[in-house]
Amino acid sequence: MFTGIVACMGRLVSVVSEATGVVWEVETPWADATLGESVSIEGACLTVVKQEGSHWFFELSPETLRCTNLGQCQVGCMLNLERALCLGDRLGGHWVLGHVDGVLRIVAIEPEGEYTKVVLGDVPQQAAAWCVPKGSITVNGVSLTLNAVRRAEIELLLIPHTQKNTTWCQLGVGSLVNVEYDYVAKIVSHGQSVYKG
Repeated sequence: MFTGIVACMGRLVSVVSEATGVVWEVETPWADATLGESVSIEGACLTVVKQEGSHWFFELSPETLRCTNLGQCQVGCMLNLERALCLGDRLGGHWVLGHVDGVLRIVAIEPEGEYTKVVLGDVPQQAAAWCVPKGSITVNGVSLTLNAVRRAEIELLLIPHTQKNTTWCQLGVGSLVNVEYDYVAKIVSHGQSVYKG
């Protein structure tokens, strides 16, 4: 489990295609990986399968490549990184599983003083119940607040710290971003649909 508070950015060093998917080599600031540990990379929970110092290796399955924007990442690009929570850690954002629900497209980016308003479009109808105004959402691994929710769009507001210290600085209108809707909202919605059933 994660919180959506990005610890740092890492760099994608290599991408190797294999019969079962893709293997990424990511340069991290850490040298203490445990094989099998989970790391949120751009919001997707990936498993450390090998370590060479600060270079960590991850396998991306066909399902991960289908459901996320990770297949579009190019060697050299920066990646949002967060290690899994340990018991006793602060929960600074919200509950994040790293199970990406899908991708959305950035349809607008507008400055608002020091802040940046971002509008994401093409929100699926089924996800509307999971988008609660002033609730939480994870976008590319970053815990954010839903400032406004419209029929097929959601609006976010980025503070300067988020813009400077995450991969948001690489994104523009038209970029695809990984989205994980709020876990609690999804559980409540699922429970209601089962009881209506």
